[in-house]
Amino acid sequence: MNQDSWPGLKNLILIAFQPSLKVLAVSAFLSATLTASVCQAHESATSQGTGGTLDIKIAGDFILARVELVSEVWFKDTHIVLDLSMPEAMMINPSAGLRFGSDEATLKVRQENFDLEISRSRIVNERGSTTSDLTARYDNFLNQIDVLAIVGWPVLHNFGLTLDIQEKKLVLHPQEELEPDEVRNGSDVFVEGLEIIGSSLFIPVNYSGGQSAFMKFKTSGYHTVLNRELLDDRESGVLDEAYFGFDESLKVSDMAALFPQDLYTQWWNAYSEARATEKLMREQFEQEGRPFPEQLEAKRPDQPSGDVLLIAGLSVLAGYRWVLDPHQGFVGVTRTLNSNYSEADHQFYMASVSRDVDELFKFMENNPESRHVEEAVSQVFAIGMESGIDEDRLVEAIQFGMNVNEERRQFMYVLDYLFGLAADEASLERNTELIIALGKLSLPMIARSESPRFRQHVQLLLGDRYLAQNDPEQALRFFMSAAFNSDPALDSRVSYELGRAYEALGRDRRAYASYDKATSLGLPPDLSKNANEALSRIRIRLDPNDELLEKDTEEG
Repeated sequence: MNQDSWPGLKNLILIAFQPSLKVLAVSAFLSATLTASVCQAHESATSQGTGGTLDIKIAGDFILARVELVSEVWFKDTHIVLDLSMPEAMMINPSAGLRFGSDEATLKVRQENFDLEISRSRIVNERGSTTSDLTARYDNFLNQIDVLAIVGWPVLHNFGLTLDIQEKKLVLHPQEELEPDEVRNGSDVFVEGLEIIGSSLFIPVNYSGGQSAFMKFKTSGYHTVLNRELLDDRESGVLDEAYFGFDESLKVSDMAALFPQDLYTQWWNAYSEARATEKLMREQFEQEGRPFPEQLEAKRPDQPSGDVLLIAGLSVLAGYRWVLDPHQGFVGVTRTLNSNYSEADHQFYMASVSRDVDELFKFMENNPESRHVEEAVSQVFAIGMESGIDEDRLVEAIQFGMNVNEERRQFMYVLDYLFGLAADEASLERNTELIIALGKLSLPMIARSESPRFRQHVQLLLGDRYLAQNDPEQALRFFMSAAFNSDPALDSRVSYELGRAYEALGRDRRAYASYDKATSLGLPPDLSKNANEALSRIRIRLDPNDELLEKDTEEG
């Protein structure tokens, strides 16, 4: 492969498909985080209103509610995500076009029997693509009503909370509306001693004969995580008994399969990575002569007064009614399901913890429609990148993931992996065979895809990889297909790639004409340099009287 051609292809892919690469550049992170930090001045009133009752639904790993977002000059009927662990008051999808009246201070969140106002200065643009992903994936389930915003900890922790997933209800109570005695009398177990640390809420639990610990309460994420670093038999990843509070009135460990993880190790590794990112950001701020905002400092993991045994996910939340008041420090818990335990969950968790590819495949074969299949695929893929698993095996894993997606999403699902492999030169060169296999796998799905515009990007990538394998005939076939499906914005790129293939085949006149067309249409600087060098290289091999050269001379 002509190495000079790679940067242009990489940029083409990054521009076309950046949201799915799941790679956060420091500069992009800076821009997004700065937007958040500037808006998050410390205020006494993050939110106003009495709260109330919301009808909720579960979409993937999130609790959603349909509401009306209203300002004096803007209105949206939409869904919001309710995420107690999100540190911002509200994040909103930048595509929303949110606008306020000139003197307006709050955004109204309205629904029948629900009233909430969020301070304008605490609303930031969404970082990541959670709302867009939910809208795209669950559009039919959500009756074509999009997901536009996420409401987080600074708003939600100001209220008492009743959550009953079986009844599909969430209630935000004004502070101190919940009476402890009433909650105690209406619950299977009443637990005091809740702790708020940073932007986290912890509920006391006990395990293994009365050892005290805490469970972190979250309203996002399906998995209920077990901190196996606290277990006597760490390798088993199994906890026989854990209860709410300080006695054995109500068991928590039998409600759902638990996902054993080295929780403290994960937290501190993430903190170390955040510190490294902070260091890079500080250097950039210093270069620009700006003070470093406190809001961008890496935050230490929230740690209560005792060990953290569990992180509650939706698998456990769905089995109980929760009535809690963070500021009064109590929760009432009532069992609403006998069990939400899933053998498929357990099988996946054990295979995941052991990083056993064969067991992950066995899980996918036994549970081809499980919600965890895509996660299993990503783990197989990650292990494969580290250990060199056979490419056919990786393609087989991708096919399991395809099959849990609707037909219209399968093309983009494969492209997520395909373009991820092409995101840097080392990966591109190392994974040529796999890229070709995934590219060929993806192309038949385009006709049913919701994003057919990426067809040419795949064809150009496949052609490039065949050139890298010294197979210019196959490369030419894909470049010709890309030309047939031409997007005007890619015309110059397609002509350039055709020039490369024709030159490799020794078809100098075709190559010259293609390079010449590419330069006339306009190329990025690096590719323009390559194309002009190719024209000079080929020109000396052509007949001096060739009409191609005469045309160049006339135009010159």
